[in-house]
Amino acid sequence: MKNIFCILFSIISISSFGQDIDINIQTGDFYRDKMINTTLSFSESDNNGGIIAVRNAEATLTSNPYPKEYFIEHYDKNLKLIKEITITNDNMSQFKGLMIKNGKINLIEFEYDKENMRINVNILESNIDDLKFEKKLLISLNQDNFKAYFGSSGLDFLNNEFKFINKNPIGHIIFSEKKEFFTIQFDHIEKKNNVHYFLVYNSNFEKEYEVKHWNKNQYTDFNNIKLSDYNGTLFFLQKVFENNSQRTEKNGKTNYHYELFKYNALANTQINIKEDTKFISSLFILPKINDVSLVGFYSSKDDSYIEGICHYNINLNDLKTKEKSFEPLSKQFFIDKYKKGISEKSKKLRNLKVINLIIDKAENIIISAEEYTLENPNLDTQNNTLNKNTSYSEFLKEANHHYDDILSIKINNEGKIIWSRNINKAQTGIKKSSYISTYQNGNAYYFINGNLKKLKNDRIVFLQSGLSKSDLYLISIDDNGFKYKKIMDDNKSNIWYDLRNGVISKDRKSIILQGIKKRSKQIIKIDI
Repeated sequence: MKNIFCILFSIISISSFGQDIDINIQTGDFYRDKMINTTLSFSESDNNGGIIAVRNAEATLTSNPYPKEYFIEHYDKNLKLIKEITITNDNMSQFKGLMIKNGKINLIEFEYDKENMRINVNILESNIDDLKFEKKLLISLNQDNFKAYFGSSGLDFLNNEFKFINKNPIGHIIFSEKKEFFTIQFDHIEKKNNVHYFLVYNSNFEKEYEVKHWNKNQYTDFNNIKLSDYNGTLFFLQKVFENNSQRTEKNGKTNYHYELFKYNALANTQINIKEDTKFISSLFILPKINDVSLVGFYSSKDDSYIEGICHYNINLNDLKTKEKSFEPLSKQFFIDKYKKGISEKSKKLRNLKVINLIIDKAENIIISAEEYTLENPNLDTQNNTLNKNTSYSEFLKEANHHYDDILSIKINNEGKIIWSRNINKAQTGIKKSSYISTYQNGNAYYFINGNLKKLKNDRIVFLQSGLSKSDLYLISIDDNGFKYKKIMDDNKSNIWYDLRNGVISKDRKSIILQGIKKRSKQIIKIDI
């Protein structure tokens, strides 16, 4: 890449603008990319104040899920580019993860070897200083392991399993929060059963154990997976419908229950969670030292409504429920969200997608979710598949993504709500919608692209920004209230910030973004 102009290193404290939201923003140099569509895939600290960034050049309007090239970049503490290399992707492969340990960079690669009918998981290792990578095989799987993956390009399988069509054609990786462990996960169909296969490794790339989870019930929705940092335990949660039907209600009661599985190298344990009159649309797992928490949204009407937050504390050894709670959303939430406040609480919240869950040192839980809807005439939403004879390029052209309001909720270890707030937002399209968030020292931080509009009753809403520019806003929520501030003004720079592909550091104190101006890119680091 060629350096075209330079922005001076800057540190911006929001408190200098009359607000007590204190952050630092570093902006690196702008470089002209030889590829138009590049995305920040991974980023980690080099443990010397700098960062390692991995970007990929995406294929556009095509069913090919494999990036054309990867750019590996090393930046110093001032975000000056020290060294960069380009890795051309000539095979059917994807980088799935980045780990930095003991002065080494490790890239985890999944490669589909079509000629030999194998899926190879490789580790590309390099010293931080020279970016000279050597490839080592971690594990190789053949068609006896995954017959559904072989015999074609995989697109038929992807069409049947639509949720993997974009990111995970040959499996994916889940890390524990601090990357002490990771699991390689493959999901496929075998003998008409859904099979989830996990290979669990520690951070030294030593295999701990493997799990093959068979789901023989066709009326089951896979719900959530979490890997514990404490001992590598794998938690698997699924929603199981009853009475041979995927109806959520029967005779006024819930027609489903949840099954939580705990896997490790020694044994596995299972518990069922059933509530007759509380409709829990989804649950999420949060491992702790001695317990595991489950949190989700509930309603007394049906799955499409949301009244509040449910919370379970479960003993880690025997998976027995120690305590549970169901807490309604606060009055303040409805004042934030609706023009008429609490009187409009009966309205439905649309398709909540949980973006992140954080547990702090006091074991408070912070939940960030977004109202997301995908509209497309070629998508069979009931079966989550593409309609017959629809190409992937046709799907992309007609897809309409809606990223609307953000929910921010904090509960204590007993499930009591500390705050529940709503950030009004109405955005359409993938490019500059959605947000990125983190949490530090009792504050939840939300970064949003868009145009701010003030509403009546001291309410605000963030609207879609223009195609070529976007202001960047910061919203801070704590036990005492809600604050917001414009932190990057785009009146002159015509830069927008790729929040959807931003990277949060392991300690949650930094966010790495890619700033984009036409074909030029820069790395931005925000320290909380």
